[in-house]
Amino acid sequence: MASSSSTVFIALQCFHCSTMQ
Repeated sequence: MASSSSTVFIALQCFHCSTMQ
């Protein structure tokens, strides 16, 4: 479960970085 949550958090960060760029 924890692993899944971590993956979602990382994915969100990647998306945010892409939007910023």
